Amino acid sequence: MGRSGGGGGGHGGGFSGGFSGGGRSSGSFSGGFGSGRSGGGRSGGGRSYGGSSHHSGPVFGGYRGPVFINTRRYYGAPPPGGGPRRGRQTSGCGTFLAVIVILVVIGTVLLPLFSFGGGGSGGSSGIAKSTVERQPLPAGAVNETAYYTDEPGWISNSGELTAGMKRFYKQTGVQPYLYIAETVDGTARPTASAIQAYAETLYSQLFTDEAHFLLVFCDNGSGGYMCGYSVGAQAKTIMDDEALGILADYLDRYYSDDMGDEEFFSLTFEKTGERIMTVTRSPWPAVLTTVVVVTAVVIVVALLYKWWKHAKEQKNLEARQTAEILNTPLEKFGDTEVEDLAKKYEDDTKEE
Repeated sequence: MGRSGGGGGGHGGGFSGGFSGGGRSSGSFSGGFGSGRSGGGRSGGGRSYGGSSHHSGPVFGGYRGPVFINTRRYYGAPPPGGGPRRGRQTSGCGTFLAVIVILVVIGTVLLPLFSFGGGGSGGSSGIAKSTVERQPLPAGAVNETAYYTDEPGWISNSGELTAGMKRFYKQTGVQPYLYIAETVDGTARPTASAIQAYAETLYSQLFTDEAHFLLVFCDNGSGGYMCGYSVGAQAKTIMDDEALGILADYLDRYYSDDMGDEEFFSLTFEKTGERIMTVTRSPWPAVLTTVVVVTAVVIVVALLYKWWKHAKEQKNLEARQTAEILNTPLEKFGDTEVEDLAKKYEDDTKEE
């Protein structure tokens, strides 16, 4: 029977714990919701259940679907005034399309930054920020051991599970160890103090160094879980309270996703290692830079459009004036003009 799934969300009740022998720290936290999916049996190395709360990523900063633009169409005779008035319609349509293009560019660039959620990779929105610059433990700090114990028999692909755990080890210098417990003190719903004490006891039994991080995971079969942990004295420089909070956030993030148990734990450790070893940068400098650049582009486009529109109006005005002159009869110019033209013609004839 694999993990029961659940609704995701914040890790229930935060952390509880303290210190044990040898300068180690330990504690517990819970996650998921008791009203989530009831447990399903294992199938093909994953878990089977009805339904899934997994959603694909947002498109265009959270907006999905086409944009419909109203257009007026004329059927039969043209509108009053004669002709389709192409010049004005093309100008308006061009302006509208230019605005749409600018808005699309702004949205494409800015919306991902606003949904940035504080940096990181692999969908970090809702994950606690990493504010501490951590240095990995030196080589040789760990007496490398196995990476997990699987009491209920969930794991069928150990390579997939340990791939992410080994990346965590490489990034932090702390070797993680996952202990999937079927029960703690005979129950699948242990108390926080019981699972914490269990993690402390297991650490002394499993390891001979102070550079391991032990996570005991116990699924209650009803959409929730309880975790206990024990951190070696050396490993505490990496797995501090902030790092533990990030790990808990990733556990809750992926707990209800449609993925196998191996991928769930592997991805949780991999993403935790990436995030805690990188200080989360604020997105605002990038946002401000982008706003300045986009504003400058909009101003340039507006000035170019204004110049083009003025040039086009001037050209149309000159064309209308020329047409009016060519279509005006000579009589319209008045008698004086006609007499001057006749006199000029007579003088030219005499000279010839």
